[in-house]
Amino acid sequence: MVWQVKMKDEGRGKKVFQEGDFEAEVIGVNFINEKEAKSGNPYFLWKLRMEQGDIETVTTLLKGKRWLLKQILSACGIKANENDPDEKYVFSPEGVLYKKILIRIKNKNESFIGKDGKLVEFSKSEVKAVMPMPIEGKKEPAIVESIPGFPAGKGQADEKIRF
Repeated sequence: MVWQVKMKDEGRGKKVFQEGDFEAEVIGVNFINEKEAKSGNPYFLWKLRMEQGDIETVTTLLKGKRWLLKQILSACGIKANENDPDEKYVFSPEGVLYKKILIRIKNKNESFIGKDGKLVEFSKSEVKAVMPMPIEGKKEPAIVESIPGFPAGKGQADEKIRF
């Protein structure tokens, strides 16, 4: 058996993107269970492709912190089952892959103490909010009641999104 491991860009850190709202496409989603997760909390790992490059984001499954997961699913056209008292969102990778969405990128400065005892400072880009693509012929997404992290008036048409 022969192993091939790509090492391009190894050690360079992740790309820092310009802040703002950008069109993106869902190109990957993986479920990370509690055994695989360093924190012990399950989550979905999303890979999104923008014109500027690919970015990954994590959506937790912890109650009270699933707002970004709801935003992504809603932007992909996945709705909660209104007949279910738990209002479950049921989806598969096939239901979200290659969907076009709008994402809001914010940059965050972070630091840690390296193995050599020196302070390491860096910036990283994060997906802070997700919106559906604008409706054909409109410049902005249609109105929504409220989506945390978005100014009023952004979101999907004729639908209250419950968070």
